[in-house]
Amino acid sequence: MNARTVTAACCAAVLIAVTGCGSQEPPKPAQVAPTDSPTEVKVVQDSASATPPTTVEVASEPVIPDVVATIGAERITGQELQEAMARMRPRGAPGGAPPPMSEEQQRRLVDSLVERKILTLLAGKSTDAVEDAEVERVFEEQKTRFDTEEKFAAYLAQTGFTEEGLKKAIREDLTIRPYIDEATKDAAAVTDEEVAETYETFKASGRLERPQETVDVSHILVRVEGEDEAAWSTGKETIDAARARVVGGEDFAEVAKDVSDDPGSAQRGGAYPETPRGKMVPEFEERMFTLPVGEVSEPFRTQFGWHILTVTAKHEPGAMTLADVEEPLRGHLSNKKKQEAVEKLISDARAGMNIQILYPPAPDSPDAAGDAPEEAGGTPS
Repeated sequence: MNARTVTAACCAAVLIAVTGCGSQEPPKPAQVAPTDSPTEVKVVQDSASATPPTTVEVASEPVIPDVVATIGAERITGQELQEAMARMRPRGAPGGAPPPMSEEQQRRLVDSLVERKILTLLAGKSTDAVEDAEVERVFEEQKTRFDTEEKFAAYLAQTGFTEEGLKKAIREDLTIRPYIDEATKDAAAVTDEEVAETYETFKASGRLERPQETVDVSHILVRVEGEDEAAWSTGKETIDAARARVVGGEDFAEVAKDVSDDPGSAQRGGAYPETPRGKMVPEFEERMFTLPVGEVSEPFRTQFGWHILTVTAKHEPGAMTLADVEEPLRGHLSNKKKQEAVEKLISDARAGMNIQILYPPAPDSPDAAGDAPEEAGGTPS
């Protein structure tokens, strides 16, 4: 795999979804207020749906054929490409036809679909088959992140997934991830010396300056919508019970994962590290900056529902210390190494596979020049 495949045009590719974008910057912590709109389902999103292949018109581009690439007997369908293009649509953009893409962008996206298929084939040879029950469990877990069936259906419509297509993506993800973790575990190891060296590099470039005071805060949200006081009363009982668990000795992060309705932070234990002023709603911010480190707040109410929070650290303006950024730097370096190891896995595998890219045609091919033979772009037998 070459560098052109790791671009903004193909960030829905499995390599990005599994191992991160391979950026030269360390990962930045989330600095956003709790939101009442669900986040996107966190699964690898380049997969085929159960919908039969079809041809589609994309803006003024040529018709996408039924099959866009083959890997031995495996096929990447035009429908898969269409769905992947739909998932490239910016979040919040209206549904409907996929956004116009140049042939070069489509070519990169097809290549990312080929890479995903290669990983699926490699993983299938070395891992046990994923049980249907596990796929259903993850599907239902992802579905519950949306408040209503309507919001879940809207997500499917926006991303081009059917329910069966989403389940197929989950199955592939559950197959690929363990394989990649095992195949890259040695390559992804990071030494203390590498972390320290990267820290000095980023510090010297000014990228580790904290312009204002920040707080490492974690919270648990029990969402309540509307003005129904009975619902608010029930929510208060739930948040009181969560606080009692924490005060009674349970780990705040584990209770957050179990209870919190904030999809932006629940799975990381409710954490919003390095949060400055102006990012949270006023009721949240006031407590965040006044609560002593290590204490658990009393339940409080915002427009989103009931919260409790705890502050794990407070930071003054100035250069971040190595201790401040060691964990994200280590993760950044590990993901970068993992990305490189996956690229090599794919590159080595490609050499022994019969791979044909049927669409879009190569820039110097007769098809690209408009002189395509009659059978070009059709479904191979």
